[in-house]
Amino acid sequence: DLNSTGVILPGSRVTYRWLLAGEESSLNDFADALKPQLGDHYRWVTLKEAQRNIGSALSRGTRFLMLAGIIGVLLASVAISIAAQQFSHRHIDQVALIKSLGISARQVRQLYFYQLLILGVLASLAGMLIGEGLQRLIAASLTSLFNIDLLPAAPTAYAAGLATGLLCLLCFALPPLWHLPTISPLRILRREMPVATLQNWVRGLLGVAAIMTLVWVYSGDSKLTLAVMGGLLSIIAISAALGLLLLRTGQAVGTKVGSIWRLALANLQRYRQQTLTQMMVFACALMLLMVLFMVRTSLLDEWRLQLPTDAPNHFILNIAPYEKPAINALFSENNFTASPLYPMVLGRLTAANATVFTEVDRDRSNTLRRELNLSWAQTMAPDNTLLEGQWWDTWQGNTLNAGVSVEAEVAKDLGLNLGDQLTFSLGGLTLQAEIASIRSVDWNALTPNFYFLFSPGALDDFSPNYLTSVFIPPNDKAFINTLLRQYPTIVVIEVDRIIERIRGIVDQVSRSIELVLWLVCIGGILVLIAAVNASMDNRLQEAALLRALGSGRKRILGSIWLEFSILGCCAGIMATAGAEALLLSLQVQVFDQPASPHYRLWLSGPLLGASIIGLLGLLACRKIIRVPPGLVLREIE
Repeated sequence: DLNSTGVILPGSRVTYRWLLAGEESSLNDFADALKPQLGDHYRWVTLKEAQRNIGSALSRGTRFLMLAGIIGVLLASVAISIAAQQFSHRHIDQVALIKSLGISARQVRQLYFYQLLILGVLASLAGMLIGEGLQRLIAASLTSLFNIDLLPAAPTAYAAGLATGLLCLLCFALPPLWHLPTISPLRILRREMPVATLQNWVRGLLGVAAIMTLVWVYSGDSKLTLAVMGGLLSIIAISAALGLLLLRTGQAVGTKVGSIWRLALANLQRYRQQTLTQMMVFACALMLLMVLFMVRTSLLDEWRLQLPTDAPNHFILNIAPYEKPAINALFSENNFTASPLYPMVLGRLTAANATVFTEVDRDRSNTLRRELNLSWAQTMAPDNTLLEGQWWDTWQGNTLNAGVSVEAEVAKDLGLNLGDQLTFSLGGLTLQAEIASIRSVDWNALTPNFYFLFSPGALDDFSPNYLTSVFIPPNDKAFINTLLRQYPTIVVIEVDRIIERIRGIVDQVSRSIELVLWLVCIGGILVLIAAVNASMDNRLQEAALLRALGSGRKRILGSIWLEFSILGCCAGIMATAGAEALLLSLQVQVFDQPASPHYRLWLSGPLLGASIIGLLGLLACRKIIRVPPGLVLREIE
């Protein structure tokens, strides 16, 4: 119907947009083939460039889901390592027995390698089936909530799952079993013979290499990889130093407290190596869960702040200077919240420091290829931050030229600095301006923002029209008709539907994040339970001896609860320190957020660690007081 309107006449300016949808890889291939054929006045615009709010939500949501997947894999690796360690300890005597019957070390190694390989393939296949079921369940749930269809998982996802399972087994399960073929058959007769296990530093290097490989493959993000590895290495170093300090402190305190406390602290001291290992496992699991929860909370809070219920939902353009007072009065009469009226003039940046920009420069920068919306402001908008220079109330520049404040990304792209002289062409007229400041702009805010803001009055001689944004409640939409009848030359852009769609997308991403958070939390709890069960054999024997010597069940359970609570509190302190370091790194390097300390973690971390680990330890160890002491002691013999 465009031709029938008659609005396109000689001299009209018409802009065409072609919207494309498809697989990302197909679109990228098409863009690579199309871009060389486009002229200077064509642009390829992606979703992230066209809608900064949607692009920001999707980008950060994607990074969070990558982080959650990485944390899930790390927790699984910890669980595999714990299980392999227990498996290895139980098979020491079995290997010594079969070697005494004539089986060689090579045959033993082959036996366990093939057993591990078969187990890894079967477990990976089972995991992929469970993942497929979860994928279908999640897709069905989201389809019932939102009008979307999730695509089925790609074949590469299944290949990645199988490869991840095998790599985890190779680097986390095989090292604890590596020493089994070297066990001497004399172990059957001399139970006190030491077992030469693979050195811890070798196992540590294999684990670090596997984690770095998995993080890099899953995310493809070097910053995220470095942040996660830095957090894990810091938690290991903190755990070793702080754990030894706490154990020494506990040894000194143990002589001055009651019998239950003495028993709990004595157990921690007696198995120092096991205690430190459990501390690091608990600390790593708690740290990863705290990081995931805090990142999820900060992302959701930031998205909700970006889209408040009273965010401006209408932009009003082409307001003539003489219409300003009447339109402002109309907004006030209806109690509408409006942004300041910004003057706007179309202009093009043509030169910097008397050097005219060339065609090569314009090809390199989108800022130079098109006309820009230029404006001036007396005060700086709340969503702008001054990075360099001075604002107009303190600026003292060249009185012959106007001052201009440049957005930070444009200044970096064009290599502009404070004091540079810029030349603008505004409808054939020239304007000289000196850079007075460089500022950052929050483009997610739904308010007018500009790359170039001039000093007050600098554009008065260029016939500006004015722009503002206003929040109009849905019940007052009829006001737009009244406004347009009274001022037919203005342009009203209704962005409330766009905001509604952005909120819908953010809501979808938020629900996905919360679902993944719960899945990873379940994995973290299972890892904590596995770490508790790793010491169950020794605790069963100790409880049997204590009960044989007359200790009551309440005293034994009390000492176990105190022991795990102390472990949890220490692990919580370590986890908080590691989570703080990792969160600061993620905020700055990955999620483009300002670095800020998390004071709540320092209070909640130790308390949560003590309560969660203490409760899990108590529930897992309740069975040790139900087994008759005589049965346990006979098994020891």
